[in-house]
Amino acid sequence: MTVAVDQLSLSAANYLCPHCGAPIPLDDVNVATDLALCRKCGQTSPFSALAEAASAAHEPLTLPKGVSFDQTFDGFRIVCSTRSKTAFFIVPFMLIWSGVSVGGIYGTQLAKGHFNLMTSLFGIPFLLGTVALGCLSLMTVCGHVVIEKKGRLLECLTGVGAIGFRKRALWSAISHVREEPTGWANNGQTQWRLLLEGDERVSFATGMSVEHRYYVVRKLNALLPRRG
Repeated sequence: MTVAVDQLSLSAANYLCPHCGAPIPLDDVNVATDLALCRKCGQTSPFSALAEAASAAHEPLTLPKGVSFDQTFDGFRIVCSTRSKTAFFIVPFMLIWSGVSVGGIYGTQLAKGHFNLMTSLFGIPFLLGTVALGCLSLMTVCGHVVIEKKGRLLECLTGVGAIGFRKRALWSAISHVREEPTGWANNGQTQWRLLLEGDERVSFATGMSVEHRYYVVRKLNALLPRRG
């Protein structure tokens, strides 16, 4: 998400330090080096992130398709579906892969009622590949990312139903939410994840769509309490 900043927006925007919540005047901003200095806490931040947050604060936040937001008695709950048309490719591929590799290696041994140790060991990478493809298939068919604030904790679940990978962070320890590349690509496309920054640094939700990531980043930053 890139924010273009002109002179009008520079003079009109209200830039807040993501560490302590104090306002940052333009005299402490260096657009050329993309740095902003907070005189109150002494921390520097990327100016582009501050400009993005200031711009998002004045834009209406529309709930994208496949996302739900609900207030709960002790916080909130955001659910983002990971269902994708990729399922039409990945599910048949997984079935063929598992049928040919795992079925050929272990199925024939079951049929004969005799196991060969070397053959079974050789089939372990194919078995692990089948498990990985199976998880990916489930995510593209009925998976979701659930971000839920429960009292003092923010819990992030990536999986199917209540089963999946969970990560937790102290809500009051989070100062900013952004997205970052994971360092690997899929079909030539860079994969992204969400990152909680502050006293704790927690990454989660790899595989979300661009629209869902954009909504979650803006929504969480809007809900975060300002420090100071």
